Amino acid sequence: MGKHRRDEKDFHFDYYFFRCLANVTTILFPRIEWAVLFMFATLLFAIASEVLTFLMGMVPGRIYQALVDKSKSEFWHIFIIGSIAYIGKCVLIALKSFTSWQLYLSWRKNAVIKLQQFYFNNHTYYKINNIDDYGIDNPDQRITQDTERMCNQLAINIMPSILIGPFVIAFYTYKTYITTGGLGIGIIYGYFVVGVIVNKFLMSPMVKWNARVQKTEGDFR
Repeated sequence: MGKHRRDEKDFHFDYYFFRCLANVTTILFPRIEWAVLFMFATLLFAIASEVLTFLMGMVPGRIYQALVDKSKSEFWHIFIIGSIAYIGKCVLIALKSFTSWQLYLSWRKNAVIKLQQFYFNNHTYYKINNIDDYGIDNPDQRITQDTERMCNQLAINIMPSILIGPFVIAFYTYKTYITTGGLGIGIIYGYFVVGVIVNKFLMSPMVKWNARVQKTEGDFR
């Protein structure tokens, strides 16, 4: 039996996290290929979806105004435009889901291939399992289940929000400034900062214990 290191590690949103994220990025994007295409396609569909969401939000108000004015032609005009917008929204949601799923598949393929290369080069497989695991527990789970979960969460749940986030923030900051001025922006960003601080204290223990749960599940398996 080799040496097994079982030092408990806590995970935080710090410099080490960003350094690891940079290393992971080089694995997920080894070169310009399908993953890059699907990422930009997801960004494009996400932006278009947000634009349609904004336009759709104004449809009910315009419908009510047309009813109050008893303008039949205006009502049907808005009704047709709104219907087209809703159909387009459904299509964009489907396209965004498709491209994000393809992004997940591309990332998982790149990650698994790279991890297997690391695992089987220079007798790493033998060293980890028979000499010294260097703190890497359950390498088979890391390559299969954990890689699948990470790529799935990143591509389908996290990446679309990260990609569209700056555009949404910039757009609604501009709209808020036009409506309420600098005071409204200050209140919104102040609320955001408070929320980030609260989430930092609430979520940090959850991240740590979630990592430990996954580790013990691998040990049990």
